[in-house]
Amino acid sequence: MHIKLGAGLLHRHDTLEDGTVMFHELQSPESDICVPKAFSSIDMDKITPNSWFMNQDGRFQAFEYDASGRATQLDPAFASDLAEFLKAHNLEKRISIIPNPSDREDFIEFTHPSGRGTISVPLRLISEQNIETSEPVITGWSFHVNEMGLLSAKRIMSVPL
Repeated sequence: MHIKLGAGLLHRHDTLEDGTVMFHELQSPESDICVPKAFSSIDMDKITPNSWFMNQDGRFQAFEYDASGRATQLDPAFASDLAEFLKAHNLEKRISIIPNPSDREDFIEFTHPSGRGTISVPLRLISEQNIETSEPVITGWSFHVNEMGLLSAKRIMSVPL
């Protein structure tokens, strides 16, 4: 599952209005925007879970979506083991499951200008000065197998602007 899924720091940008969900849309091959979107404006034939949190029943529940049409299925044994681990370490309200962006180049996430979501872009498109004058926050980890064949984690950074 580490090839398909990463770990995210569970956080909230805003309280959603009834009838809306956080929805990821690719604006170009290089930018992903996640903002609240009304159910009525989403093609329900293509909607798929994008990120999950552990609910009060101890099950993983989607909380962000996209229209990729390529849903990642959570393996029941993996979900059970992860839930057990998160509970044992008091992390069930802190860690979420996110898509594993290890196949993408390094990227950085900014707060959407509306203040109600995020914009992810490749790190190479952002000047070092913009990053240095901000205070980046680790909001996730992606996983990949390194050149020695070992599982390795890489931080995902967000910059509040």
